[in-house]
Amino acid sequence: TADTTKLASMMCEEERAQFVDGFEGQPNDGPIAPATRQPVNIGAINVKDNTATVEVTRPPSAMVTLKLKRENRTWKLCNPS
Repeated sequence: TADTTKLASMMCEEERAQFVDGFEGQPNDGPIAPATRQPVNIGAINVKDNTATVEVTRPPSAMVTLKLKRENRTWKLCNPS
């Protein structure tokens, strides 16, 4: 949906802080116009304790590996720089 507030809620605490600190718009600007939705293919999923990785491809883009972290019993995206 390209909703920055929703996107931030899906991130682990560390990544969310970096995202919000680097965000140039206003937090209440609402969603930006979304791009055309594309299907996402899920590949290998590896879970160890409270961390996980998942391979994701959105054709025609190359496969990426997303890192996840379990916080408060919920999986969050967690690829902090």
